[in-house]
Amino acid sequence: MPGYTKENEKWVNRTEKMVKNGQRDPELAEAMAKYGYDEARWGEGETLLNEAKTNIQANVHAYAIKLGMTDKVNTMCDRVFEQTDDLAQLCVALFPDKPEYLDALGLHKKRKGENGFSQVVRPHRKKRFIAYVNWAQNIYAVCLNNETIAAMLADFGYSAERLVQEAADVEDLIQLEQEQEVAKARATQSTVDRDEAVEALKPWLFQTERIAKVAMRKKRRLLKSTGMPKKKR
Repeated sequence: MPGYTKENEKWVNRTEKMVKNGQRDPELAEAMAKYGYDEARWGEGETLLNEAKTNIQANVHAYAIKLGMTDKVNTMCDRVFEQTDDLAQLCVALFPDKPEYLDALGLHKKRKGENGFSQVVRPHRKKRFIAYVNWAQNIYAVCLNNETIAAMLADFGYSAERLVQEAADVEDLIQLEQEQEVAKARATQSTVDRDEAVEALKPWLFQTERIAKVAMRKKRRLLKSTGMPKKKR
């Protein structure tokens, strides 16, 4: 889960209350100052707090980018799949008696009964993405470079320009998928960074809370303003 989890929100809020009230509440600040809590020491806690907040926001941003890339990949994948499916089906229809062409195109014949139609057999676009885009690259390369196939396709609406453009879409899909993988890795790392930044708050907070209990042992009412949880009975 990106951003604030219930757990790290608890620690951020607890630290923030301690830092802000420790600096702004005159009575609390005076009591803590006697135990070495000067501007520098409070600043240390504030720095840790700001780093945690920064990493939490970076985590939200990283996941937003990841989701955006996923949407782009899915949209382009749908487009490429529709285009390759149209081309593949046409090739099967045009070359029913040319198994060598179908083999070159990656379209292996599969018949239903003696008089059945050929069916397109190719990699699954999601379960075998790499195999699928390799197949897609191949079918366009063969259609563009085999003069007989290219000429036949041109008679049925597939000009060289159209094939080149659709082949370019395959390359764009590959690029987007690579960018998506980078975005996924960054999002995962941002979660690690977020959790480490929140963990870094705890030593400073725990020590400060222990000192606050000493500093205000005769002023228990002030402890409420530090944000420390009530002691369980």
